[in-house]
Amino acid sequence: MPPRPRRAAIAAPLCAGLLVLSAAPALAAPETTGLSLSVPATAAVGDTVSLGLELGETADVYAYALTVEVDPEVLAVVPDSATGPSGGFDSTEVSGPDATVVHSRLGSSPALAGDLAAGVELTAVGPGTTTVEVSVELVAADGTTTSLPAVASTEVVVAAPAPTPTEPEPTEPEPSPTEPAPTPSPTDDDDGAPAPTAAPPAAGGGSLPSTGIDALGLGAAAAVLAAIGGAALLVRRRTGGAL
Repeated sequence: MPPRPRRAAIAAPLCAGLLVLSAAPALAAPETTGLSLSVPATAAVGDTVSLGLELGETADVYAYALTVEVDPEVLAVVPDSATGPSGGFDSTEVSGPDATVVHSRLGSSPALAGDLAAGVELTAVGPGTTTVEVSVELVAADGTTTSLPAVASTEVVVAAPAPTPTEPEPTEPEPSPTEPAPTPSPTDDDDGAPAPTAAPPAAGGGSLPSTGIDALGLGAAAAVLAAIGGAALLVRRRTGGAL
């Protein structure tokens, strides 16, 4: 197998093939009906999106180079992410804000014809809006080239990542209000037992709180003493003062 081709102004990947085909008759310039590309219209920072490329109805394409131009502050081409037709060599070369996707046939492999599909990966590196532009250079087996003007895609809008929610710091619970101690009732003793209630006074008198002697009993005693005294006085009067 010849050494893997490397790009040098698009002719370098073809050196091995041109040596093999140097005796072949010259062919017409490579042809295509045009380039179309697709890329998501929106993305978020950190996303990886696929850029799809298609060359319509090609003829005599031995190699091609697709130059992808993007705003490097919004999108970046992922190195070594190029894909292309089978039976060839694909590479992605990044130079500053631009990247070139190169495909080349190997050795004596025949040139390509028909619709060709290729692709490359892009990484969203920052918020903003950018336009993706792709220019094409086709190379025939004899080194003849055909260049296509840049084709612009739909604008790609990259949104900033959503903020990560932060956990609130724990706060000390507020102390519950203390209830005031109950005020003892005037009728309660210190131990909380209800104070004894005084008995209501009896009819016609009442108790003497100092001695506890019933007032009715004192009245009866006084009447007895008064009767005795009256009887004694009556006796003295009758006896002339002598008992």
